[in-house]
Amino acid sequence: MIQAAVIVPPSMDPRLVYDREANAGYGIVHPAGRISYPPLVSAEVVSMLQGYGYSVKVLDLSRVAPYEGLQRIKNLPPVAVAAVNTSLASWWNDTIFASSLRKYHPSIKIIAFGNGLTLMPARYRHDIQPYDSVAWGYPLGSLPHILTDSITCSLVGCERLQTPPNWGAFCLDEYSFLSIESSSGCHFGCEWCPYPVVQGEYVRLKDMRLLKTELTTIAEHASKGTILQFRDPLFPCSRERMEAIFSLISLVLPAHIAVGVETRVEYLDEDVIRDASEAGIRNINLGIESGDPFMLSATKPGIGSMMDAVTYLQRANRVMQDCLEYGIRPFAMFLLGLPGESEQSLQATVDFAKSLPDEIGRQASLFIPIPGTKIYKKLGSLADSALSSVLRGRRRAGDPIAGVCDVSIQTLADAKEQIDSPGNPRSAIPK
Repeated sequence: MIQAAVIVPPSMDPRLVYDREANAGYGIVHPAGRISYPPLVSAEVVSMLQGYGYSVKVLDLSRVAPYEGLQRIKNLPPVAVAAVNTSLASWWNDTIFASSLRKYHPSIKIIAFGNGLTLMPARYRHDIQPYDSVAWGYPLGSLPHILTDSITCSLVGCERLQTPPNWGAFCLDEYSFLSIESSSGCHFGCEWCPYPVVQGEYVRLKDMRLLKTELTTIAEHASKGTILQFRDPLFPCSRERMEAIFSLISLVLPAHIAVGVETRVEYLDEDVIRDASEAGIRNINLGIESGDPFMLSATKPGIGSMMDAVTYLQRANRVMQDCLEYGIRPFAMFLLGLPGESEQSLQATVDFAKSLPDEIGRQASLFIPIPGTKIYKKLGSLADSALSSVLRGRRRAGDPIAGVCDVSIQTLADAKEQIDSPGNPRSAIPK
């Protein structure tokens, strides 16, 4: 049996933590101590390798100090293949780590993978040292070809939703919440959003039998107080599908596992919210994005006029109130600093957020252009220069870019501070 290792690298800077799952796999960087997504794609890769007959050792080093991480790879038992989880946001950090892995184990075949590496522009794909290969496409589709042909490739993984992650290989007690996907893809095409770029615009559904298997595994391994977050870009994609998933949640998951979902305001009404509550859903993330009608009508698909935007904000308010009445905590998510943002529109968003009851969670993110998105292409050299600096370790991924809009970065940061729920641990989980 061939020996393999799946490795989630440590942060080589103890002041930082890298979240490789955020932003559809583009990733983000946080100060140390912040909550980050568990390595879903790594758990899927473990399951896939075992399905191909590999004996897999898992090294989740994402929460250990740099020195400890290096010591553990130095003492790594002999393996033929080491698959290293990376992202664009952590590319520089993970390259330094992989160089140490190469130094300690020169004969190992080192492969880089990540669910957002498809976002890497072609001009940055030539120098892949110290890796032997890079799975530029979704790992479950591209890794098998690399393992057999020893070449880099960018195939789209048709097995994306057909391989349940092996969470049993990870220490789930280290994570306060877990991620799950029952579908992938989004057809709305928001100009700033990487999900249609990474997952496609066609919505694909996970087989309900596999979803049941995954939920059963989580029920067996998750500790009391764990939050299970459905991270589908569009949840639910239909009323029938929603009812089936809610029934499955009620059947499989124990009461001590709280369930959260991310969805759109348009997909919710009182009946849906009531059914969600009865199924055990305890929080719902809503991408409000802006409290300014002009910004909404200019940037959010499906809102074609100022009147539509006003109606949308009224419906958002009603939906969040309904959530509270049925025992679900809604979280309003805002995106600040998009092109076209002004001090007036920013203040309108702050005012809208602060008008929400304290029981409603609030989180604001500062816009960053992500490769492959429509806005990234529109910003041209401004966005590409920032990405180049991120990939070379000269800029921290997640830091906003000056000049994208007419509002200063400091003003945007001040607005974020006003919006974010004080003392709310959920607001630390990235969108």
